[in-house]
Amino acid sequence: METLVTLKRDAVRAGSGPPGGYDRRMPSLQTSLPDLYERESATLYRLALRITGSREDARDLVQETFVKLLRDPPRDLRRPEAWVRTILTRAAIDRCRARARERERLREAELDGLPAGGEISDDPLPGLERAEAHARLQSGLAQLSALDRTLVLTRAAEDLPLEELAERVQLTEKAVRNRLSRARAFLKAHLEKE
Repeated sequence: METLVTLKRDAVRAGSGPPGGYDRRMPSLQTSLPDLYERESATLYRLALRITGSREDARDLVQETFVKLLRDPPRDLRRPEAWVRTILTRAAIDRCRARARERERLREAELDGLPAGGEISDDPLPGLERAEAHARLQSGLAQLSALDRTLVLTRAAEDLPLEELAERVQLTEKAVRNRLSRARAFLKAHLEKE
């Protein structure tokens, strides 16, 4: 089954697309969109997977990012790689926040004695040290806010300078530094505690 991104990418290659084409707003997008997708989709998928922890969500977020670019391209796109990563990061944070709200609703329902449905469990294989360490790390990451988790994972995965990371999440460099420091301290204490 073809994804919407594949269909849109093929439409752009064939020269069709939205009425009026992309030439009015961004002359270079029509020729560079397929190349941008080819270059960035794997990186975006890995980033989304690290933030959300879900392969399905990661695929959806990559697709949503390129659909957003197709539907509403920015007027001035000097660094398309940075733009798609920023859009994906924000969408992933929003998705994590929505999931956290749903988990909280389920917890409240359980406390009220209502059936809460099945929660997803990522129990690693017992007895393996590596699996246990991974589980402890995942547990600690799950307790961080979506923004802090995104900062920690993005910094670790992409080794971005603080300035670029701050730009991506629309915070000051000092705020990012402080949030990273607190998040790392929390994770360290969490790993030592268990």
